[in-house]
Amino acid sequence: MRLSLLLLIVLALEAVALSHLGLALYRTGLAPVLAILFALIFALGWRALIVALTFGLSRVLVQSPSREGVKAMFGEIFSTLYLYSISQPLLALARGAEIVWKRITGNRDRTSARAGPVIILIHGFVCNAAMWNPLRRYLQSLGFSRCYALNLDPFYRDMGKISRDCEGKISRILKACGESRAVLIGHSMGGVLTRKLLLESPGQILCAITLAAPHHGTDLAKLVSSLEFGPCRPDSRWLEVINRKITSETKLAPLMNIYTETDNIVYPQRSAAWSRGCEVSADIEEHALNGIGHLQLAAHPKTFALVGKFLQHTLKPSTGDS
Repeated sequence: MRLSLLLLIVLALEAVALSHLGLALYRTGLAPVLAILFALIFALGWRALIVALTFGLSRVLVQSPSREGVKAMFGEIFSTLYLYSISQPLLALARGAEIVWKRITGNRDRTSARAGPVIILIHGFVCNAAMWNPLRRYLQSLGFSRCYALNLDPFYRDMGKISRDCEGKISRILKACGESRAVLIGHSMGGVLTRKLLLESPGQILCAITLAAPHHGTDLAKLVSSLEFGPCRPDSRWLEVINRKITSETKLAPLMNIYTETDNIVYPQRSAAWSRGCEVSADIEEHALNGIGHLQLAAHPKTFALVGKFLQHTLKPSTGDS
């Protein structure tokens, strides 16, 4: 909720600034339509510039100068615009409407009826639950109606505190649903948290999926985080402890890891591979996609197809009543 409110404030301030810019352009004699158009181009331009900068820093366009790299950049620009200008800011308003609706209807929860396993979605750094809306709709279309997206606010905290917050919320969801285990799906930092939970709370996990997760850290995190705060750095102590415990002999719940070779946040991109070159357990299914950006991966049709196939195969005995 804090991120939603912060984004709403930023959008409101930007709307005021753009209104002044458009008015100033109009007063210079520019046609009203052109004044509005220039203001919109400015609003879209600085967002596109930030995304392009991440592609430059992560060397995607150097390593993939072909159509795939360009396609990933434009796809990520559109995903960023949607997430940070529409979906995630509106979460606060959506939650408020949900509270009002529950009061009107007597607090009845129509999705609480048993329909397949509990699926818990864990977002990444500087994101919130709204990022999962496309995947939630897809999973519900497959009959997985008990999908819960966590909100891990505030997002810039010690990773130990974020992990404990995540574990507590998962336990409360399972208790409310009368279940002992859940499916975990984590994106980016949420994928690393899922990796940690696979080791420390295996009894709570039916199976897990990690998307664009910096399992071995990302060099870009060195620009914005300290060792134990913010995104996962390759030299983070808590990440090193987790990875030291994982070998090809480690017994884990069924797991699928999906990453993109044109990731603009996880760099080097191979850091998103589960074991980064080491032999993995037979229970781990891994897919490397291309031409898709970091945020876009969580809402891409190729990801949906892989996630749906994996869940339907892995949970086949559990979904017969959905």
